[in-house]
Amino acid sequence: MKSLKDAIERLLSFRPDGYMVTNLYLRLGVEERTDRKYLRTFKDLVKAQKEYSEGWGLKDDVLKSVEEDF
Repeated sequence: MKSLKDAIERLLSFRPDGYMVTNLYLRLGVEERTDRKYLRTFKDLVKAQKEYSEGWGLKDDVLKSVEEDF
């Protein structure tokens, strides 16, 4: 097993070579789970980010990769 220091150094040395790392943080509290409201929130986030990402000036293959993540 690698040490914590080795794991952190590996993470810090990561270079995506022009590609982006996509993250999504979705609140799933009791209220959000009621009537599956989180699904609407998720769909709205994806739609907004797809529209927003077009203005980032990314290369076509990078933009396609990001959109596939959505």
